Amino acid sequence: MFRTLALCLTLTACAGFPQVDAAASTANGPAPALLPMDDVLAQINPDQAETAGNSLTARAAALRARAANLRRP
Repeated sequence: MFRTLALCLTLTACAGFPQVDAAASTANGPAPALLPMDDVLAQINPDQAETAGNSLTARAAALRARAANLRRP
């Protein structure tokens, strides 16, 4: 039984699927351009960055407090 399954999987792995390959190559399109991190950071609005940082700090503090509560017997 195992040999039959292995043989079927091996034969399937050797098969080509041109329709799948064609669909995958046309659906993806061109890759996005990579930007240096300095350019990405320059595009961020300082007000949004500060708000996001504050909310992440608050969330981290809440998670630490929750973890401390879970550790208590």
